[in-house]
Amino acid sequence: MHFNLLQQVLVGPCGRLFRDAVGGKRAGGGDRRNLFVWTVNEEEWMEWSIRKGVDGVVTDDPKKFLDVCRRWEARLAGGGGGGGGIGSDDGGRAAGVRRGVRLAGLYAGALLTQVATLLLTAVMWRRLNYQPSEKKEGGGTGESAITEGLEGVEVVAAAAAGKT
Repeated sequence: MHFNLLQQVLVGPCGRLFRDAVGGKRAGGGDRRNLFVWTVNEEEWMEWSIRKGVDGVVTDDPKKFLDVCRRWEARLAGGGGGGGGIGSDDGGRAAGVRRGVRLAGLYAGALLTQVATLLLTAVMWRRLNYQPSEKKEGGGTGESAITEGLEGVEVVAAAAAGKT
């Protein structure tokens, strides 16, 4: 089994724990699973994905991603790589400030995505665990119709299991 997730969900401490668990880095090891992230179109997130060791990246701009990979490899080989990525010096202080502001915006967007995901999960969890109230006099919840329909399912399931 592999995981295919929106990249922004994997940023931050919870994302790190998930990446470690998927990669088999947690105490007790466990099986390693591949982790693919999508949709990574900003160079900063491309570099982040490479730095964090994800197994695959889905992007709308594969040429840009290949360029980022080449610069990353050149940097690792000691060639510097140039080209304006995170941590490069391509125009002094002003470029560094612009990159910092851009990164802050990207991380703020990731945080908002995580908060929205958490809220949506809480709402959906509550809805999935919703139990209709008891049938009230003069009205009803429709629960009896659902229960009657399910009785047939139980009989079919029992017959399939050879219990009838």
